[in-house]
Amino acid sequence: MESVQGAFDEYLVWCALFAFGTLLLQIKERAVQLPLLLLAINWTTVVGTYLVLLDVFSVPHFVLSLSKELSGLGERLGGYLQYPNAFASLLATVILFHLVYAVKESKKGWTISHLLLPLFSWSLFLLTESRGAWLVFIVVWLWSFYVISKENHTRYLVSSASVFLCGTIVYTLIVLDESATITWLTLVAVIGFAVILWWMVKKNVMKKLPSVRNIHLVPFSLTVGLILLISDLYWKGAFYRLLPISLQQRLLFNFDTFSERVLYWKDALAHWDEFSFTGLGGKAWRIFMYRIQSSPYLTSEVHNSYLDIWIEMGLLGLLFFLFLLIRTGWQLFKERSFALPAFVFLLLHGFFEFTFSYPILLFYLLILGLCQEKVSLPKTKHVPLILAFVILASGAWLSITFAKAESEFHRVESAVTKEEALARVREAHKTNPWQTQYVRFAVEHQLLSLEEQTAWLNKAISYERNHSWLLYHAAKAAEEKGETEKAQILYQRSLETNRYENRNN
Repeated sequence: MESVQGAFDEYLVWCALFAFGTLLLQIKERAVQLPLLLLAINWTTVVGTYLVLLDVFSVPHFVLSLSKELSGLGERLGGYLQYPNAFASLLATVILFHLVYAVKESKKGWTISHLLLPLFSWSLFLLTESRGAWLVFIVVWLWSFYVISKENHTRYLVSSASVFLCGTIVYTLIVLDESATITWLTLVAVIGFAVILWWMVKKNVMKKLPSVRNIHLVPFSLTVGLILLISDLYWKGAFYRLLPISLQQRLLFNFDTFSERVLYWKDALAHWDEFSFTGLGGKAWRIFMYRIQSSPYLTSEVHNSYLDIWIEMGLLGLLFFLFLLIRTGWQLFKERSFALPAFVFLLLHGFFEFTFSYPILLFYLLILGLCQEKVSLPKTKHVPLILAFVILASGAWLSITFAKAESEFHRVESAVTKEEALARVREAHKTNPWQTQYVRFAVEHQLLSLEEQTAWLNKAISYERNHSWLLYHAAKAAEEKGETEKAQILYQRSLETNRYENRNN
């Protein structure tokens, strides 16, 4: 295990997932009730995002300023997840889920609600500038026609095209001033498009569209169109020149970031024997990468959710996780569930991003997977309920403990004297001794005596035995105490756990 604290953090996430899933299984008619839950959550997320972009209230790192190499606009929407690619994954899930559900929903009121949500989300999706999410979205959207009956293909196509076109126009209005800030004029425009869609639904325009006779006609035609579109973008043709400058810059065929991710994967797989069956525990990559990297790089994630699970939970954990996903996906496919395209998107995007490192996206995956009636609790349903309660209670105790320690640690910022700062760090460390961040802070700010510093570092090393920074400073402390032999051993271990001697990891 690379990090005890990381293992506890992952345990809390899986505890919450198990308990939440057990509670969701108590809901009758989940295929009806869970979409309502997602509708409420997603509208709250999208409306909240618009309010932040309208400067009604502020959220730190909501919009990230980046170089032109990483962003066509110079800014990317990170949203509440504070990471553009993860927020793009969330928005793509929202768009796919509600587009499909709007076609399958028979009640006009709910149809309008489900259709308007993708309209408001599409411009935000473009603001994330996540090319990987865009590509996966297009592939899954084309495939989603096979989830919908051929009689509804034309309706689904027109609904989707309306959302894409109107949302792109809204995006163009947003980026006119070369920033990701929404003006009231832009908001009026998106509301105007929403009124048009509402009118189309109210007048049954969608239902009057002709149906197709062959289930392959629309997706195959769109695939040909997609190939022509990619060719136009590559050769910078007429369609490319119609796009906003920010999209033109972002749609250049530059694969540098993907090449970097391939390097992470190659380094990890080259040392697969170190995490083969049982894994290295939660958040292991943040320590593990320093001793295996073939060139110096700094990333807290391996950018592949499945490889990340393999590293953390081993082959046994990965196979069990894949079994659950495949079984759930197959059942959704047999039912032609409206949740299937969104579910598949999260699975595919996980190959290129650390999607499952965000608990909120795991919860989305869980809810989407339970949008079916075949999955239920066993006959002795009180047993999983009791187990869920016990697991949730233990997770709650750990969460409260960690929160108390963090609260005490953050009070250090308001400390006036060195003694006051030391007292608060000591209290945080006493409450949560597994968090090595407190040890690093105390050592970096020279708050501890040599004896106490040695004791803290040695204990921290027992929780993160391959942490190069801890080993290096433990070696310095041993050297100051005259323990030369011990210092040499610790220095050697520090070098072995960090190939490029970066002391800031």
